[in-house]
Amino acid sequence: MACEYWWLTCCGRRTPVPAPDRRTVGELLTDGDALARETLLDSSPDDAPAMVRSWGELVGSAAVLWAVLPSAPTGPSGLDPMERLLAVGEAIGRSVTARHWPGQGPTDERLTQIADNLPRARNLVDGSGRPPQPTTSTMQAGSQDAHRKVMHMLYVAAHGTTVALSGYVKDLQSRLDVGARRRQPLAQRPTALEITEARA
Repeated sequence: MACEYWWLTCCGRRTPVPAPDRRTVGELLTDGDALARETLLDSSPDDAPAMVRSWGELVGSAAVLWAVLPSAPTGPSGLDPMERLLAVGEAIGRSVTARHWPGQGPTDERLTQIADNLPRARNLVDGSGRPPQPTTSTMQAGSQDAHRKVMHMLYVAAHGTTVALSGYVKDLQSRLDVGARRRQPLAQRPTALEITEARA
């Protein structure tokens, strides 16, 4: 990730301002893929609620980029695979907004960063001032590669979220069982509903 800064002098003080992001579409997608891999390799059950809250934004950003990439591939049924992912992301977003599990709260920094990268990539693909267009075969190959990278990124991020969620549900179930054995007050135990919603 670019971390260069330039300095803005305001009111006699120098304030750091991030340098413009000059990454290419490929670099943005590669960065997103690396962040998705981090969620798979380095997420704990405690990260699960934040990852679920981030999912709708991530898929929405991916769909925005997907829409401007030419020749979107279709699945075996002939349907655009992004449509299904977007429907799931929107359903999760509605659930969070309605205060169902996991409810309002912090989001996952890595998934949010991926979601921020994708509109930048979209602007590079669809923006003005682009360099001369390559040949048709080169454009198609580049578009297919971008489609593959976007889907792979979402697949890895989904897998990382699933791993974190599985651990989270096991932890809730264990705490519920221990609380029942020790006759802890109900307010100190997870609820069966919370476990059901996390599983869903």
